[in-house]
Amino acid sequence: MLEGVATCLISLGLYFIIADFPEEAKFLNDDERQFIIQKLESDAGNSEYEDLKWRNIVAVFKDWKIWMGGFMYFGLIVPCYGMCLIDISI
Repeated sequence: MLEGVATCLISLGLYFIIADFPEEAKFLNDDERQFIIQKLESDAGNSEYEDLKWRNIVAVFKDWKIWMGGFMYFGLIVPCYGMCLIDISI
């Protein structure tokens, strides 16, 4: 219970400190701000609506971040299920 209270209090304080967007971050200088904005734009790519086409599906499967996220998910879930389903009576 005490750990949860500390986490809630810290999160309330950080809600007002952490910037939502690089344009609002006071701790960045202009060069750093521009660098982060360009990095976010190149990472997000085109975010407009497009009809579902095979080349878009293939592009998703070529994205290394999708594969890395899948491996991280399975790297977390498989050991958790292994620990939960282990026979304690051994």
